[in-house]
Amino acid sequence: MLLTLSHNDQLRFKSSSPDEEALVKAAADLGMSLLERNLDVLRVYSTNEGRLTNTEIRAGEEMESYKVLNIFEFSSDRKRMSVIARNIDTNQIIMFAKGADDKILERLAKGQKKKYIRARVDAFAETGLRTLCVAYKILSEEVFMEWRAHFDRASTALENRQGKLDELYAAMENELVFVGVTAIEDKLQEGVPSAIYKLRTAGIKVWMLRGDKYSTAIQIGKSCHLLSHEGSLHTIHNAPESEMVDEMVEIDKIVDPKTGTHSIIVEGPTLAKILAKNDM
Repeated sequence: MLLTLSHNDQLRFKSSSPDEEALVKAAADLGMSLLERNLDVLRVYSTNEGRLTNTEIRAGEEMESYKVLNIFEFSSDRKRMSVIARNIDTNQIIMFAKGADDKILERLAKGQKKKYIRARVDAFAETGLRTLCVAYKILSEEVFMEWRAHFDRASTALENRQGKLDELYAAMENELVFVGVTAIEDKLQEGVPSAIYKLRTAGIKVWMLRGDKYSTAIQIGKSCHLLSHEGSLHTIHNAPESEMVDEMVEIDKIVDPKTGTHSIIVEGPTLAKILAKNDM
């Protein structure tokens, strides 16, 4: 994430990730502005007056500085990312986590409204928004230092280094306190819907791979004209291995180009099972 100043001293954010840029801008609009970020220290400024400009920056109690101690990188297997940081002013150590709702909700501490949270996430996803859950955890100095000793040993291991690190990440990412849900519109590039529509009308079969929730993927498929609003939609969703073959046989019986447009949606784990079997 890069910070620059425009000609009118307005803070501007630039990032290789559109999602990251959108989230930082949204936080700034809500009064929590990122002012500085170097290799391992960042400064944020909170105000009740919305996004700051450089000329409005004032020293005082509203300024907070954090030193990044560890980063648990995102991966397609983990589906989450965490950062451990120390508040330089208070010396408090906090772990911030963001990720897919199922990965974050299963790691929340007891007593939090998981059903309500899941319902809100699903409501966002059904409108085509891509969602992330955000949570945090306060760490004592003793707990962090003990974990850090294990981390230092694992990070220099000669065998199964990544596996050992993933185990340590998972051990720390628990008993989280829920903060909220982010929902970002996944805007299509200009011309995508018409291009996909022309491919389909030419008789070309198109596959789309998405990393979203099931309901979000359906909405995106419809918005880009890959899925027809009038056509038949067939799904293989969360199917046990024993039932997948039966479902595929039934779909094969139904799907007939002469009877209209047909689309098939297969959830990722189910597709992996299908591709792993030569007889399917």
